[in-house]
Amino acid sequence: MRYLLCLLALAGLGLSVPAPARAVTYETCTKAEQAEIAAAASGAMEMAQAAAAAVRDDDTFARWFGRYSDRNAETVRRNLKAVHDAISLDEINVRCINEGFEGCKDGTYAYVFREEHYHVHLCPSFRLLPAMFDFDAADPRMENGTREGTIIHELSHFVVIAGTDDHCYARGPCSDMARRDPFSAIRNADSYQYFAEDVGFFPVMHLVLSPTGRARR
Repeated sequence: MRYLLCLLALAGLGLSVPAPARAVTYETCTKAEQAEIAAAASGAMEMAQAAAAAVRDDDTFARWFGRYSDRNAETVRRNLKAVHDAISLDEINVRCINEGFEGCKDGTYAYVFREEHYHVHLCPSFRLLPAMFDFDAADPRMENGTREGTIIHELSHFVVIAGTDDHCYARGPCSDMARRDPFSAIRNADSYQYFAEDVGFFPVMHLVLSPTGRARR
């Protein structure tokens, strides 16, 4: 049902419903992992498109990117469109890291190397994240984000897409940073993830998540 609402919202915005992601290639991924990743990539593409269309002077923008300006809004919009285009037009290579690699320690969900464009490494904990439309937004399993949001986060790091950094992690610290430092917020990967997730959760009702993960109007 939540997926249907997203498609209806895109239609209401005058946007075409996006086609499936062009291609995802896999290394060391099982068939089950490939199916989950393909679904997450298609969802991330849809979310990025919807989020780009939703950029405006409102509370959701302020929560993740700070005080609104036309210049900052255009940067955010352009970066989200670039994420969408990377999935729909380019070939994303995903490597499943299933054991023994240092980059996946400490609960890391995924990582990339900024100059190795379109190569994404997914850690075992990625599969523990919920898919975007599996649970209600207030479900505690949504607190750490979604598979689709994580893909948006990682793709935004690539220099050819948005060149973001990790200035903060988690909803509370990132919303605080947006108030203090909008310049860093529009260059922060988690900010794009949370903005896209909030738009995706409630594309019709225009609800957003609080830093605790609870839905509020």
